[in-house]
Formats: sequence, C-alpha cells, structure tokens
Amino acid sequence: MSRWIAFDRQSAAVLATAQIVPELHDAGDALGAALSSGKDTVVLLPAPAPGRALVARIRHVPVVVREQAPEVYEATGFLGLIDLPPAAQQPHPPKKWWQKLLD
Repeated sequence: MSRWIAFDRQSAAVLATAQIVPELHDAGDALGAALSSGKDTVVLLPAPAPGRALVARIRHVPVVVREQAPEVYEATGFLGLIDLPPAAQQPHPPKKWWQKLLD
C-alpha cells in the first residue's frame, strides 16, 4: 500500500479530491524527506512550467563492503628498486624427480 505525504495544504487538498488521505507535514522539504527516509520513494515536485510535475524516483541500495587484505611487497634488487611479493606468497616450483625420491 502506498503512503502519501503532502508538504503543503494545497497539495493535500488536491489529493483529497482524488479520495486519497495524505499525511500532512507542514514543515520540511519533500526531497530531503525522501532522501533521509531510507526507503524507496517516488517524489512528485512542481515543475517550472505550469500544469506539469517532476517525478523523482529515489532508490536506496544497500552497500556491500568487502574487506580485502592489503597487498604486501618486499623491496629487493639494487637499492631496493624492485618490488616483488614476499617469497612466502610465491608458488613453489615443482620438485624434480630426484628431489621427490630424497623426501
């Protein structure tokens, strides 16, 4: 079910003629109320041209924050000018056949 909120008496009277009973908020801003509501909202605002209206649809999408481990690099080379991942994170090369026999 839709919830109708009017921010002035003139808009409330127009909605009442359409047999819609709005909540009347005398103070405030319709766009500010829609942005702070936390719910999906459709706002009807008066347009600069007479006889027209602006329709604004405001959607609140939940934000998913993924925590990523920071990338760690180890300074190597002459004067530490080459950045490589630490040796613990590098894959080990496959063992040769004779190393497998000795393990």
